[in-house]
Amino acid sequence: MRFTITGSQGMIGSRLSAYLGEQGHEVHRLTRETPVPEDCGHVIHCAGVTGDFLDRPLDTMFAHVGMIEEILRNWRFESVLYLSSTRLYRGVTDTAEDAPLRVEPGRADDLYNISKLAGEAVCLAIDHPGVRVARLAHVCSCEFSSENFLDSLVRDAMTLGKIVLSSGRETRRDCILLDDVIALLSRIAVEGRHRIYNVASGTSINVGRIVEIIQRNTGCAVDWPEANSVVKGSAPEIDTRRIREEFAFKPARLEDHLGSWLCARRAEVAIPGAGAGQL
Repeated sequence: MRFTITGSQGMIGSRLSAYLGEQGHEVHRLTRETPVPEDCGHVIHCAGVTGDFLDRPLDTMFAHVGMIEEILRNWRFESVLYLSSTRLYRGVTDTAEDAPLRVEPGRADDLYNISKLAGEAVCLAIDHPGVRVARLAHVCSCEFSSENFLDSLVRDAMTLGKIVLSSGRETRRDCILLDDVIALLSRIAVEGRHRIYNVASGTSINVGRIVEIIQRNTGCAVDWPEANSVVKGSAPEIDTRRIREEFAFKPARLEDHLGSWLCARRAEVAIPGAGAGQL
């Protein structure tokens, strides 16, 4: 099969491109310098703006809305998979894919959600069953180059010997391993029977437990907010029935892997006073 990956230099795009190539597929890794192929095959739109979206509002809208409009309007494709986010479920209790969502245009922090919703709306307005949306939870890779929540904590613990939290111990997040995401996205792109999919573990973990594992394995210092019981940005439990029923999806547990990841990283980075314990 032929795949075209946008954002192919990012965490998800690069790993997805490598995975598909290992499976024997023809992969076009698009960057700003590479031309769009005449026949794109299955397009997976991984390009996007994440942690610094507030500082780059126009870039955010272009990556999440303008680029997908260009793909749908001008590219020749068999299918398109648009990567969105389970952040869209903030403020709601029903996290099924077809449930109503809520955004507030006047709140600066909602720019990201609004841009993703607009991109989704463009995709779903196209009368093509192969144009789909995947809403991703917090993807964990334990890679120093990633700006994702967990990866940034690990990087700071390893390189600075200290992590600084802006949310309390009981704040909960749905964390899904990158390897699980990559395998599932390729199947959704080709085999998906629905237009929208939640790509999540379906089980949230509190920040306090994550930090406990990191601290035990690195010996890092932890700076909690003054009211460390405050819950900031907690993710609701994500409904994963669709991917479990359609793809027999069984995600790995972060807690089963984080300790070994940290041990492997600790062997690469000298950390004065690092602890020896694992989970």
